[in-house]
Amino acid sequence: MSTRLWSTLAGLVLAAAIAMPALADGLKDEIAPTGKLRVAIAISPAGGAFWSTRTDAGYAGVPVDLGQEMASQNL
Repeated sequence: MSTRLWSTLAGLVLAAAIAMPALADGLKDEIAPTGKLRVAIAISPAGGAFWSTRTDAGYAGVPVDLGQEMASQNL
């Protein structure tokens, strides 16, 4: 690739990286209008990447972990 094309692509990536937080600020009211993040999970006895399992302490799995991490981001 030419240097000009690389420069253009680098500029576009930089612009996208700068714009993403600004776009995310507007999503807060859409995904958590009441101030509480609600995450839907699917329950399976086997678990997996898209499924959660019920444990004695509640629920466990990738969707639960992702939901907890999103909630900790101070929506």
